[in-house]
Amino acid sequence: MQMNRRNLIAGGLALTLGFAAAVPAFASGSVTGTVYGQQATKTFSDIQANTPVAQAIGLVYEAGLIGAEPNGTFAPTVAASTSVFAQAVVRYLGLGTSGETSDQYVSQAQSLGILPTGSSTTGTVSRLQAALALAKALKLTPVTGTLPWKDASSIPSADQGLLYALYQKGYFKGFTNGDFGGSQTMTREQLAIVFGNILGL
Repeated sequence: MQMNRRNLIAGGLALTLGFAAAVPAFASGSVTGTVYGQQATKTFSDIQANTPVAQAIGLVYEAGLIGAEPNGTFAPTVAASTSVFAQAVVRYLGLGTSGETSDQYVSQAQSLGILPTGSSTTGTVSRLQAALALAKALKLTPVTGTLPWKDASSIPSADQGLLYALYQKGYFKGFTNGDFGGSQTMTREQLAIVFGNILGL
């Protein structure tokens, strides 16, 4: 990874899970202090080239949020491990460095209240767990509204306000079948797309 590209993020994408224009302000060292317009140069053999998804994944990779798998692929449909999720959130907040271990990222996320105590580095997060954790990281407040997804009734009422806040900002959208799929495991591709949304790509 070219570390001098970590703060160069591009704009102008539209994906199934949606991109948002607003970027919240965080620590001065975070990747939210970006220069828009840079195009991703990183490609992966298991990602179809010249697509919005490939652009989003390349840029999020270059921002230092999500790395490649040990074999050099991105593994888009593989479940995002707890440590991968923690790394993305911690680095987004400008609190992590490239030399930290998986345990350290998870520990930082736990100390911030983003992940529950005792979270395993090799575990996974569901889409609902990821959404709620990101809402905490972004310091969002619950918003009253009707969730648009067909399976909204399966989402605990106590969580619906935060989820609607994420939806309203365009950070999380549902699947093409109309479901949110909160119990489904968050994949690496989905995580990259959500961070693309958050970064306003």
